[in-house]
Amino acid sequence: MDETPANRSLWTRRTMWLVAGLLVCRMGYLAFLPLDLCPDEAYYWDWSRQLDWGYYSKPPMIAWIIAAATSLGGPAEFVVRLPAALLGTLGSVAVFGLARSQFSARVGFWSVLAINLTPGITAMNMLMTIDAPFLCAWAFGVWTAWELLSRPEPGWKQVGLAVVATGLGLLCKQTMLALFPLTGLWLLLQAEHRRKLLSPKIWVWWCGSLVFLTPVVLWNAQHDWITVQHTTEHFQNKTVPLTKHVVWMLEFWAGQFGVVSPIACGLMLMIAGGAMKSLHRLDQRVRFLLCLGFVPMLGVTMLSLQQRVQPNWPAPFWLTSFVLLAAWGCEAIPRLGLRGDPFRWLMTSTAIGLVLMLGLWIVPFTVPGSSLAGSPIDATARLRGWREMGQRVSAEVADLPQTSERLYIAVTGRGPVSALAFYLPEHPRVYRWNPTGIVESQHEVWGGPQGDHHGAEAIVVTHKGQPVPPALENAFDDVTLIAETTVHLGGERYESLQLWRGIHYRDWPNPHQNLQTAARPAKIATTAIK
Repeated sequence: MDETPANRSLWTRRTMWLVAGLLVCRMGYLAFLPLDLCPDEAYYWDWSRQLDWGYYSKPPMIAWIIAAATSLGGPAEFVVRLPAALLGTLGSVAVFGLARSQFSARVGFWSVLAINLTPGITAMNMLMTIDAPFLCAWAFGVWTAWELLSRPEPGWKQVGLAVVATGLGLLCKQTMLALFPLTGLWLLLQAEHRRKLLSPKIWVWWCGSLVFLTPVVLWNAQHDWITVQHTTEHFQNKTVPLTKHVVWMLEFWAGQFGVVSPIACGLMLMIAGGAMKSLHRLDQRVRFLLCLGFVPMLGVTMLSLQQRVQPNWPAPFWLTSFVLLAAWGCEAIPRLGLRGDPFRWLMTSTAIGLVLMLGLWIVPFTVPGSSLAGSPIDATARLRGWREMGQRVSAEVADLPQTSERLYIAVTGRGPVSALAFYLPEHPRVYRWNPTGIVESQHEVWGGPQGDHHGAEAIVVTHKGQPVPPALENAFDDVTLIAETTVHLGGERYESLQLWRGIHYRDWPNPHQNLQTAARPAKIATTAIK
């Protein structure tokens, strides 16, 4: 596509203003967002307090980023989430760079605009989960890979940039490994590029990127390859009726139409389908976008026939699909047999995305006080109640006499453990007791209190109606129920916890120990329950 220097400069400036505007809007929105940290955000924040080279389910980058943010701004929701807005916006620069390099700055502008006006990207840039840093790294990885692989004679500068972008992505999420086979597939499809598979520079990129994983691999070797075990669990077949497999796939695609927006998702599927039919006539740019977008989406679709797939899993593959959509809308590639004015379709899908994005932005301010609060469609329920729960637990504990060191132990899922740690005023370390002895989270990797805590007292937290497991009860001289606290999340939805006081802690018990006698029943101080 021919582009004059003046047009290139104009659309580049427009894109930079767009990116700057997005960042300002996102930061301003986060400053007033009335939502507590969701359990996943609190969980990653907990990681950031114990920096390491690896963690149970992910490489260490997200913990490092949150640690850097909170070291400057303290443990607050805005501070924890700010990197999501920064990195999500920064990733747009890489999307623009890829589209401008392949087609034009105009295509780059529309790629950035279209992808940022979607519910999925909006949510990922609002919450500090693994998606924000990973998508940023993936965008730069794809851009630098294109610059390296598409040039007849790439320089070492392109090699170095690709190594750094890909290596940092590998420290964010294991999915970054998919970049290697997907770009390798593209090289195989291009007769003029196949020889590059033997190029030393390509191998320097691949091997140099993997070097970033060296400390992560060493950490896993010291921890029974726990991250590898967790990752492989995502790909285990389950024996269920055939109809269940079909339902999983339909749920997956219904979710994709929701997170991407219906018109944009439909257009990208039609464009990709048309491109696959004409693959032998299309140039290397379209093939690259298909190899990094539509092809892995087919793989995720096949996976959705085997198990339930989370809507955010294929998010990196939508980045290149949006570039393909923008190129089609700007008529930088053939119409591929689709009818109608491509640019009008592009504008329509972007406008609908804007409406959906604005709708998502107002949900946290409107749903909690409406009749929808606590209903099955209330997605904000997981992000409410934790601050109030922390305040209530703190008030209950404040009334107790303290004669020794105090520990906090939660016999719950991983969610309340880190959420309580964040929202209790002193941000204590909260240990998770898992009576199964199975490693299900980073809390089991860390284990119980280290060092000499003999004689300490403890606040043991369980779900309502759940007793303290006998093995944990026997770790104290006495365990007494002191309070039940409930937070109303709307409708019939509640978060209820019981608080127990353990006196004179002895040692962190082995969950596999065989108790010879039944544990004595805990004393129930009903008069103390509020």
